[in-house]
Amino acid sequence: MILPIFLSVLSSLIGSVGAIYLKMASDDGIFNKELVIGFGLYIIGILTFIPALMYGELSILYPIISLSYVWVALISMKAFKEKISSVKWVGILLIIFGVSLIAI
Repeated sequence: MILPIFLSVLSSLIGSVGAIYLKMASDDGIFNKELVIGFGLYIIGILTFIPALMYGELSILYPIISLSYVWVALISMKAFKEKISSVKWVGILLIIFGVSLIAI
């Protein structure tokens, strides 16, 4: 069961980086390099999640995808200098706690 969980976490991370690229693309109009990279990463994220579904339970794996919210918040701090309030930190910790409970 470790491999499907690992693939789900990896899928959420790849998709989150894709979202970051889509955000960067939004500043430059519609057809640009960041947009292509963002879509490509989303596709890779989906293709990473499919093998996880083959070997794991959807009721466990799909909630792990919610880690995308955590990744995006953390990467946005670095990439866009976004601030994370204490309320957001509590939310991030709750997501991590909830995913941990589901994965156990």
